[in-house]
Amino acid sequence: MPPISPKLRDNIPGRDAPLRPPEPGSVPLFIFLRLVSFVIQFHLLVWNGSYLSNALTPIFGTLQPINSDRLNLHISFVLVAVLRQILLFLGYLNTNWTISASIGVCGFNFVVELINAILLTLCGSSTLFSSPFDVLAVILFGLGMLFDVVSEWQRQGFKNDTKNKGVMFTGGLFSLTMHPNYFGYTLWRGGVALLSGSAVWGLVTLAFFTNDFLTRGIPVLQKHMKEKYPDQFTKYSKETAKFFPFLY
Repeated sequence: MPPISPKLRDNIPGRDAPLRPPEPGSVPLFIFLRLVSFVIQFHLLVWNGSYLSNALTPIFGTLQPINSDRLNLHISFVLVAVLRQILLFLGYLNTNWTISASIGVCGFNFVVELINAILLTLCGSSTLFSSPFDVLAVILFGLGMLFDVVSEWQRQGFKNDTKNKGVMFTGGLFSLTMHPNYFGYTLWRGGVALLSGSAVWGLVTLAFFTNDFLTRGIPVLQKHMKEKYPDQFTKYSKETAKFFPFLY
């Protein structure tokens, strides 16, 4: 198989190389870093709830306490997201994963989650569901997790059946969009961001991940799939939305 064009940046290591076991230590490191990230955020927001507030007060003035219901729901969202990443990582890891990839992915997650925590401290004093954006946040998170997790489960079940060797999976949620996991990931990320109390940050998050997948993740993956399943992919791409179900 020809290598992926260097013009396309792939965040998944070795996608076009023969599969081999993950680099020693890379999987435990990924799990450890994701759990540490959650513990740090829990510490900043719950165990020592005044830490972020005290750190931000000299810049923004006296801050109101975070609404307890909003805080609890935010922590629940983050915990579900961390467990989602770990379980999918363990169950469906089929790439040549490396230590540097673990550090990069976990570092990126930590930065995004820290921004969410800071904005929650600044903007999260309002009563939960006092804004329609709170309702939208829950819908986005729930729908996003559904698309993200279920699509991976459907695809892996298909691939585990030896009768499907050499056949591209186009059923289930993949019949609605070619990349339901990317679509779902974007939605639940946006949901967590919206729950911080900043509608602007929520919209920025949705726009960022949508743009990243459309300009980086999807072109890389589609090039890989076209090389692996040339005839099947051509037909599938003509009949199925690329990202937004039924739309685009």
